[in-house]
Amino acid sequence: MTHVLIIPSFYPHAGSHLAGVFFREQAHALRKRGLKVGVVHADQRSLRGGVRRTEWPAPFRIRVSDDEGVPTFQSTVPGIPKLPQARARVVLWQLDRLIGRYLEVEGVPDVVHCHGILWAGVAAVRAKPLSATPVVITAHSSAFGRGLIRAAEEKPIREALRSADLILAVSRALQTQLEQRVPGRQIDVVPNLVDTDFFTLAERSRAEGFVWLSVGALNKNKGHGALLRSFATAFGGRSEVHLRVVGAGPETGRLQRLARDLQLQDRVRFLGALSREEVRNEMHQADGFVLASRIETFGVVLIEALATGLPVVATRSGGPDEIVIPTVGTLVPVDDERLLGEAMATVVSGRDEWRRRASAIRAYAEGTYSEGAVTDLIVNAYEQVMAGGR
Repeated sequence: MTHVLIIPSFYPHAGSHLAGVFFREQAHALRKRGLKVGVVHADQRSLRGGVRRTEWPAPFRIRVSDDEGVPTFQSTVPGIPKLPQARARVVLWQLDRLIGRYLEVEGVPDVVHCHGILWAGVAAVRAKPLSATPVVITAHSSAFGRGLIRAAEEKPIREALRSADLILAVSRALQTQLEQRVPGRQIDVVPNLVDTDFFTLAERSRAEGFVWLSVGALNKNKGHGALLRSFATAFGGRSEVHLRVVGAGPETGRLQRLARDLQLQDRVRFLGALSREEVRNEMHQADGFVLASRIETFGVVLIEALATGLPVVATRSGGPDEIVIPTVGTLVPVDDERLLGEAMATVVSGRDEWRRRASAIRAYAEGTYSEGAVTDLIVNAYEQVMAGGR
């Protein structure tokens, strides 16, 4: 039985059951394929706003649990505001402790799979007890495309990319960004998986009107301002078309004021952060899904929407470029508010046809991004590195 240790940058914990939930889904998908899977995770918590004992476990204490057959070793690492290099050293120290404890209890794995370069990938390639173990790194971060990598982070990033046995990116856009940092290094693309058993096809009502849904953090990168202006231009006089926005973030107040200024307060609802079950219910009640991001490394939420049979409109922001094909939706340039509104209006006018295509839309998502489809690619990657060694 192949033994895989997964080291994710984010993972569900008591403070957030949604953080890195797709990493957990992947871990459990691999376990169901017959692999022995364990998880090591250093949960970084911000000190902003203070710390309440009821919300925080003891810092640095290693917590071990059996998550439905997946041994999980976690600890909480307090953030160090305005001192990123010091924070990185603390996280790496704690990951080294977690890896050591895991090996003591579960033994040395056949392969280590890191989700994220900073700091999971760096910790794995530096861990001496894992020096003979193949390391796979899957890169997910939009920080590369958004220019958010600090100068001090470039050296450890290149160290991890050069030392890993196999590098995977979740999209071709991210693959290109990584290749620029390590010219000549082969980087393969393996997408994220989506739980298509959870995000199911819905039988939508035939009521009049049209409901758009958008899900994402309310920050500038997600392009909600452009979305609201596009919506106002395309549907300003159409009271039967509505927009529901799921998410929270620093732009909440500004976006709510913008909606009022555009006289959309009766047709745009800001729902805040929702649980996965609530997001799925919103998808089941919607007629279309829209994502107006400026940079999107992958776009898991697009696949979730497609799995429920929704047509999608998205920007050419990286990951969506590969996900959205003409039979399931439309792509428009980033920040092109006119074309975004026109694409949304076209979907609304063709609502009946899109509803007839719902099963085909879901079949596309299931065939390309389901647990079975993506797990096959991951297992093949493991077999490749184990055969070649480090």
